[in-house]
Amino acid sequence: MKLALCGVHGSGKTTLLNTIQELNLLPGYYYSTNLTRRLRDQGYLISDKGDDATQNAIMSVHRANMAYTDIIMDRSALDCYVYTEYLYRQDKVSGLTSQKLFSQAMDCVNRYNIMFYIKPEFELEDDGVRPIDQKFQNDIVETFDRIITLCRLRVTLLTGTVDQRIEQFKQTLGI
Repeated sequence: MKLALCGVHGSGKTTLLNTIQELNLLPGYYYSTNLTRRLRDQGYLISDKGDDATQNAIMSVHRANMAYTDIIMDRSALDCYVYTEYLYRQDKVSGLTSQKLFSQAMDCVNRYNIMFYIKPEFELEDDGVRPIDQKFQNDIVETFDRIITLCRLRVTLLTGTVDQRIEQFKQTLGI
């Protein structure tokens, strides 16, 4: 199965994925984590500083991940498009890139078996990488909600503490 966690930076996606891995809930799965941080380490601008090159690089990894039969990702192609849309509105990404990545994101989203949506419920922590600008985070959440609604995407909302999210995750998968 192809499983994806989606949501704004600082919502707990990587923490949840790391916990799923530590509990060995998905033996045999490939775990795709920290994509944007890996690209940042390669010199790409990320988050609110992203550009066409960054967003295209991120989407190329999401598209390559579709080759895995059993994979769980702490970011989805939807995340890539949501940030692309935000960057487009800020004139940091071209309209051509935005249109192309929308199409590619929807192709990936339609191939996910389940997409888990996580909204921020905790104080945004400064880890030295992610932006801590509350307005930026709120803009991204609003963009997620708008695109999920407009595109009628099926998402499973996970809420509460990490333990509560784990239980909801297990219930959804029947494990």
